[in-house]
Amino acid sequence: MENEITGKLRGVELSAELADEIRKTLAASKASSTIRAYQAAWKNWQNWCEVGGFESLPGTPDALAAYLTERAKSIRSSSLNLACTAIGDAHKRAGFSNPCADPVITTLMRGLRRQAAEKGEVPAQAAALTYDVVDIIRNHIESQTGPRKKALRDLALITLLAATGLRRSEAAVLEWSDIYFENDGTGRLYVRRSKTDQTGKGAIIAIPARVMEDLDRWDGVQGAGRTGRVFGLSGRQISRRIAANAAAAGLGEGFSGHSGRVGMAQTMTRKGAPIALIMRQGRWSSTIMVARYTRRQSAGEALRYL
Repeated sequence: MENEITGKLRGVELSAELADEIRKTLAASKASSTIRAYQAAWKNWQNWCEVGGFESLPGTPDALAAYLTERAKSIRSSSLNLACTAIGDAHKRAGFSNPCADPVITTLMRGLRRQAAEKGEVPAQAAALTYDVVDIIRNHIESQTGPRKKALRDLALITLLAATGLRRSEAAVLEWSDIYFENDGTGRLYVRRSKTDQTGKGAIIAIPARVMEDLDRWDGVQGAGRTGRVFGLSGRQISRRIAANAAAAGLGEGFSGHSGRVGMAQTMTRKGAPIALIMRQGRWSSTIMVARYTRRQSAGEALRYL
């Protein structure tokens, strides 16, 4: 699904160097994680077309309808949406009309989503790293004996994500120079770039004093002198460390690198924070995800009047 820049652009001859630079710039328009997801979805479509004897590029609405209907039997609605987005993106990049925009496909997708809902499918959501959950993990970590370096790193990571709602990709590239220590014991975190801020406008969010203490203890054993990457983990490693610590503390499955965002939204909602403040801390541009993460807490508000 790579953009086909081979030496000409709109009929204009290009040098190999310029064509390569254009390819790289086009690729930079999306986050690397998004590109990987698109590539995987596109590869699945290509394989299906190859087996069935269809053209993948350009694909026809009829073939796409068959593909989506078949895939809906084994994947969730969110994955179907990703497939459509990836296939449409590949077509637009190659200069073809988007088969996913065909009325047949848009109507089919509404029907598939409705069928999924009737079968009881609900949007998947990571288990929440609320403060109550974090305290259970903290107690488990602090009760353990043996080497402390990894434990202190994991504790600082988990408490930071639970308080700031950092995405795992943001935590992976976080540097000590992005963290500012305030005189009252709290801190500020500068998020240079994120999923919803690809142009790097940046955002500053608050860090509670207790989390700053965890970061200070981690700094003491890390030995980097508050330079370089804070955690030195990839996004996948961050997800694994969160899941492993939650499981070890007896909290079960469902925890991941996204658990901090869910937990932060739920914690602030329980404490009565205005939704605008929750959105600013989590850097959400709309209320949709906040409402999804906190719907159980929000539903409980009715009990005040019942």
